[in-house]
Amino acid sequence: MSDTYRTSGQLPLDELGAAPYANQPPPPAGYGQQQYHQHPPTAYGQPVRPQEQRAPEPPRRDRDRMGWVVKGLGLLAVAVVSGFVWWFFANDSPDDSPSTSSQGPGVQKPASEFTYTPLREPVTDSNCADHAYGKIKQFLVGTPCSQLMRSLYSLQDSGKQVLVSVVVVRMPDVETATSLKALTDEDKTGNVYDLAREGTVKVPGGPEWVAHGGYSSGHSGRDVVIVEADYYGAKKGDQRDEARLDRISKDAVRLGPEVAR
Repeated sequence: MSDTYRTSGQLPLDELGAAPYANQPPPPAGYGQQQYHQHPPTAYGQPVRPQEQRAPEPPRRDRDRMGWVVKGLGLLAVAVVSGFVWWFFANDSPDDSPSTSSQGPGVQKPASEFTYTPLREPVTDSNCADHAYGKIKQFLVGTPCSQLMRSLYSLQDSGKQVLVSVVVVRMPDVETATSLKALTDEDKTGNVYDLAREGTVKVPGGPEWVAHGGYSSGHSGRDVVIVEADYYGAKKGDQRDEARLDRISKDAVRLGPEVAR
């Protein structure tokens, strides 16, 4: 046993049968460095598959805001569609739609501030010229109407009784109806007689002639509506509230479809 063993307690490698370091082959490359695999083995020796990467979810506040935006756009779309449907049906009217405040036959009358009481059923005639005077008569002689319809109404206004004449002249076409209305709106061109003036209907205590009072007219397709109104007992030279009578006459144009039925 060598002296080295006595002092250190360790046997020399050459005495243990091991070759000295000088005779040992060099260690392989990378010896002493820990080798790592990209996917460390599991307990069963199988590599772990990488987890699929997901896009980060937006914060809850953003998701809520996005949801409200989508709902708002949906409501807006519904409102636009509803508005279009309403507009379509509101404007879906026939070609003979009224060109003034009057309404055509068969159209529901709008609300009125006055209450009218009919004095009799409408009287119908096929010859308009026989019941007209002045330039209106001349016009109807050269351009005969298709039908004449007349009626009388009564109403109370501020304690005064008013007689209202409603006349509907139906012309062959829209063009002749437009020309007739334009002529009746001119001063001193004549008109169509009301039933009281002709004596067809007796109105006790009525005005001398409704033509001395208020006036208005309307036009709907082939129909021309002519309205005159005056106070009961009124005569030609009496003082009148002409503005009020004109207002009543204008409102009574709505009665045209009722007379033309």
